[in-house]
Amino acid sequence: MARKFDELKEGMSPEARQRAEVRTEETLRKLPRSELRQAHRLSADMLTDTSADPAHAPEDDDPARD
Repeated sequence: MARKFDELKEGMSPEARQRAEVRTEETLRKLPRSELRQAHRLSADMLTDTSADPAHAPEDDDPARD
């Protein structure tokens, strides 16, 4: 079964976490802003498509609405 990223990070040493953070920052600085905007737009569109599908809608557990 897949593990959550936070669980994987918890198993990393502080040095490994720092190296990963530095590498992430370097990668983001190298990406053209247009690619970042496009990736963000794609992510937002994917979320919109998912939330529009009733099969993916969150369950309403609020007893006040019953």
